[in-house]
Amino acid sequence: MNNQNHSSGRSTADFRLKILQHIFARPFLAAIIVGSLIHFGKWLNLYIHNKDYNTNLTQLLENGTAFAMADILMPFFIPFIVISISRKLAKIKECEFLNNFPDANPDLVVKCNAKGEPIFINNTVKALLFELNILAREMNRLVPDQLHQINIDTLALPTQITHTIQHITIEYLVNKSNNNGFFLSGRKKIEK
Repeated sequence: MNNQNHSSGRSTADFRLKILQHIFARPFLAAIIVGSLIHFGKWLNLYIHNKDYNTNLTQLLENGTAFAMADILMPFFIPFIVISISRKLAKIKECEFLNNFPDANPDLVVKCNAKGEPIFINNTVKALLFELNILAREMNRLVPDQLHQINIDTLALPTQITHTIQHITIEYLVNKSNNNGFFLSGRKKIEK
C-alpha cells in the first residue's frame, strides 16, 4: 500500500514537471501565465488593503499613458525575454557540447569530404598517427581504399570496412555525413 502511494506521488510529480517543461518551452505562453499571476498578485495586494484595482489602474493612466502601459506590460515582457534568452543560451551550450563530443570520443573519428579526404580527426586518431609515426599531412593513409568505391548517394545504412595500416587493423563503420561526405567511426581490432 505504501509503495503504491509512493509511486503515485512520483507519477504526480513527473506530470507536474512535464507541465512546467511544456509551459516554459514556449516563452510566449510562460510570459502570459507569469504576467497574469503577477497582475493577480497586485490585485490581491490591493484587495487586502481595501483598494480597488480599477481605481489604481485609472490613477496610473492619469499619471501618464507610457507609465501605465509599462506597468501593465512589464510583467509579461520580462518573463518572455528571460525565458527566450535562457533557451538561446541552453541551445548554445548544447551545440558546444555536441561540437566537443567527437574529440572526447575514445573511438577513432574521421570526417571525410565527398572525395574521401579527411577534413576532421579527433584526438584518438591524432594519438594513433603519433603512435604509428605518421605525419598529419599523410593522414589519408588512415582512410580505407574501399571508401572510394562506396557510392555516397546509395549509402543508406552504415557500412563496415576493415583497414590495416602498418601492424594495426581498424574496423570502421562508415556513415553518410550531412555535407555529402563520409563519417568514419572505428576501433582497433584486437587480435586473439
